[in-house]
Amino acid sequence: MNVAMLSDLLVRLSRQGLDYYGEPAGSPPSTAKDTSYPKPFYRPQKHDIVELISRQKGAPAIQVNGQWQVYDDSKVKVFTPGAWHTEHFSNKRSAYQLLWCTIFEQSMLFHLTAYTPGKGYSSSTKRLTLNPPMIRSLWEKATSPQLATSAVIQAEFHYLLMEALSFFIHNTQLISTNTDVFHEHVIDHLKTYIEGHYWEDLTLDGLAGVFHYSPKHLNALFKKNTGSPLLQYISALRMQKARELLTTGNLLVKQAAEAVGIHDPLYFSKKFKQHFGHSPKHQLG
Repeated sequence: MNVAMLSDLLVRLSRQGLDYYGEPAGSPPSTAKDTSYPKPFYRPQKHDIVELISRQKGAPAIQVNGQWQVYDDSKVKVFTPGAWHTEHFSNKRSAYQLLWCTIFEQSMLFHLTAYTPGKGYSSSTKRLTLNPPMIRSLWEKATSPQLATSAVIQAEFHYLLMEALSFFIHNTQLISTNTDVFHEHVIDHLKTYIEGHYWEDLTLDGLAGVFHYSPKHLNALFKKNTGSPLLQYISALRMQKARELLTTGNLLVKQAAEAVGIHDPLYFSKKFKQHFGHSPKHQLG
């Protein structure tokens, strides 16, 4: 990834525009009958963040909300929160490459996915993180519930996205391709994401999908940067949040467990005691 790719993306946004895909209103993708292509390279996934893809070469097949299509035009595709998506080759003998951009609250993260005959599917190890001054405004538009349907919000999102790319094209000295720096940004974003979703059913596979890493690689990066395996970190955060609820609120132990995403009170009590050395009832005073 380099300035040339960012420039190409900016030109595509200016000349071709964007295709938006939102959360499906009907059946989930797993029930779709379309079997046009073999098993995708990863299970269909959806996120509560925005992702964009720009075709760099070849003509990959992308599945959006259970329907396959060949991506052979120049328009950038936008997966808004809730849109299911995955990818595959459309022709086993033809290589392809996709540029991905994931928009977080503090940064835009870029990486490449590709298919090469004889080598198979791959995801780039060299990645790029950008922190444009307008990222907060871009994030607000990206997380708007109306992004997939409102022409006004789409126009504002489109403008801010182009402004962000233009900023770095004209300030190349601010672009860092240092892998360690990128990993630090990923871990920071991952922590922020967990802080905002710790009560949900978080899994290693699901989080790896959000950040486009294999579960094993993401866990290794997280442990290297924090000293704690990812699921252990989530468990510790849930226990800390539960203790705060039990100390400052008027909740029963079962209610506190539910509030942090644990639906088995006995399991919750066991983990709480392991973490703090006493039962959650003791925390009530």
